[in-house]
Amino acid sequence: MGFDGRVAPDALMRMSAALAHRGPDDEGFLLGNWRDGRTIVRGGDATPPTVYGSGQLHCPKKPMRDTEEGPWTMGMAHRRLSIIDLSPGGHQPMGTEDGSLWIVYNGEIYNYLEVREELRSCGHRFVTESDTEVILKAYQQWNVDCLPKFNGMWAFALWDKPGRRLFCARDRFGIKPFHYCTDGRAFAFSSEIKPLFETGISRLPNEGLIHDYLILGLLDHTSETFFQGIHKLPQGHYLLLGLDGRISVSRYWDLEVSDQIEDGRDDRSVNDQFRGLFEQAVRIRLRSDVPIGSCLSGGLDSSSVVCMASRILQEGEHARAPRMQTFSACFHQRNLDERPYMHEIAQVAGTEPNLIYPSFEGFRDALSALLSHQEEPFDGSGVYAQWSVLEAARAKGIPVLLDGQGADELLGGYRKFALFYMMKLHRTHRYASLFREAAGFFLNWNVMMNLPVTAGLRYFKLGRRLVGSPALFDPGFLSRHRDRTFEVGFTGNLGARLRDDLLLFSLPALLRYEDRNSMAHSVESRLPFLDVRLAEFIAQLPLNQKIRKGWRKYITRESLAGVLPDKVRLRRSKLGFSTPENTWIRTLLKGDEGALLERPAFISPLMDPKHWEPSVKSFIRGRSHLPGKIFLRLYLLERWGRMFLHGRTH
Repeated sequence: MGFDGRVAPDALMRMSAALAHRGPDDEGFLLGNWRDGRTIVRGGDATPPTVYGSGQLHCPKKPMRDTEEGPWTMGMAHRRLSIIDLSPGGHQPMGTEDGSLWIVYNGEIYNYLEVREELRSCGHRFVTESDTEVILKAYQQWNVDCLPKFNGMWAFALWDKPGRRLFCARDRFGIKPFHYCTDGRAFAFSSEIKPLFETGISRLPNEGLIHDYLILGLLDHTSETFFQGIHKLPQGHYLLLGLDGRISVSRYWDLEVSDQIEDGRDDRSVNDQFRGLFEQAVRIRLRSDVPIGSCLSGGLDSSSVVCMASRILQEGEHARAPRMQTFSACFHQRNLDERPYMHEIAQVAGTEPNLIYPSFEGFRDALSALLSHQEEPFDGSGVYAQWSVLEAARAKGIPVLLDGQGADELLGGYRKFALFYMMKLHRTHRYASLFREAAGFFLNWNVMMNLPVTAGLRYFKLGRRLVGSPALFDPGFLSRHRDRTFEVGFTGNLGARLRDDLLLFSLPALLRYEDRNSMAHSVESRLPFLDVRLAEFIAQLPLNQKIRKGWRKYITRESLAGVLPDKVRLRRSKLGFSTPENTWIRTLLKGDEGALLERPAFISPLMDPKHWEPSVKSFIRGRSHLPGKIFLRLYLLERWGRMFLHGRTH
């Protein structure tokens, strides 16, 4: 949107082309002039002929290339991945019948049928079967207060002609991305960062975030990006943009997590509530006009989703549906092999397994594409394992996958939370409970064998000093950002610490990885554990429903007895998208790719040359006390800088 200039149709087409992977099924454009209210719709190279001939008011009759230069002060582009209402009626940008509102939208409103019925009772008429039209009519009815009505994942921008403003919103957890930039003369937004480069914004690195990534191991924990001037709309917020260029960002949702150890509620009734809400969350995410499969790691979370989805698909209207297909990353190394658990789930749930074997060679060869799609550095080779799974799903013709993301953060699934819980019990003098928790945790062989001690030290002040790597870095770089501190350990309130992982330290980065990996392969990922009804219920549970007797995610294990096989329900080990990471990193640095760190261009101003080269050589030889992740971060950052910043230095 331009405030004192024009929007160029060719720039809008380039922005759309940069997002082709997110929506290969359709393409649409809207051009408008906010001064006189004129708007036109146009198609693109990916627009199907059926859209041009549909007769729908919001569907184009002409392609964008036949459009005059303007004067246009506003433009929207959309790439469609068709999941619900596959007809031309689902084309975007979509407008109301009178042309007063226009929207571009990415995501799914899973309860759109229920909201549509409520709107019909208010007198609204619908001409499509899409959830996009539900958002438009909901805004007509409730204005910005429509957002609490939605259960789903979304990022959208809605042009309100009568209100002379742009209304943008992002879902509660930030499952779907929304990036924007502005210079006071124009405002641009996009699902990804690369299209914003078409606006002419300077590609300058954000050194503050680079510091947080290298020194603190943090990603996606603020509204900043790795590029100066490009921001993210925070999760659970909406943005209003006026024609004077003024931006206001407001929170519409927040999550408070209980810090109570127990609240006296009966276990059985709580289990029944959890199971009912979880079933509803999975059921509503099976709404689709295309096939749905699921990721399956063999762990508790994805197995819970698969088993519940399979039960639902075997009943009623779904009874004749083909077997659900699952997609899993597998490794032959014994300590990473989860195939016995995957096999158990396939037997119990009656699913069709697809096993994918990520390799070092695949990781090395995919790194350029991974970085290009992620757009910002990531923190571990597990991102490639997920990439491989999603690539396989698309190749098999499954454009929607369920996944278990979010359960660890909601239910205290990470091992650190068991330790934090013991610390809380000690502080509150609950020594009998502390003894039971310690015995359940430390006396279990599977837990101790898979305990990532080095990674866990970062949550404790002394540990951060032991595994830190300040000697590698230029003192000036460290000094410039010494005020950037984030408390990732335990400060006494475990509920608040769980909330921090949900909204700051853990889940946001995982959601970015999943969104970019899935969209790179034109796959939609759906996350039942982040259903708002389920998440808010879990948040208010006492801590002893999440962690008890050394068991993490206690209520999941108890409430899904009879749904999950005990081999998985009662397993203690936890891997997730794990890979033989240290071996891969050493192999990478020993090869030709290692020259990037021997003669770094982008990161060299950040490093202390006295310690840098000896540290890399020591790690390659297996003699370094530093974690492999530090060297992987530096390697990925160097490649990122060369890819996106064209050799620019600080």
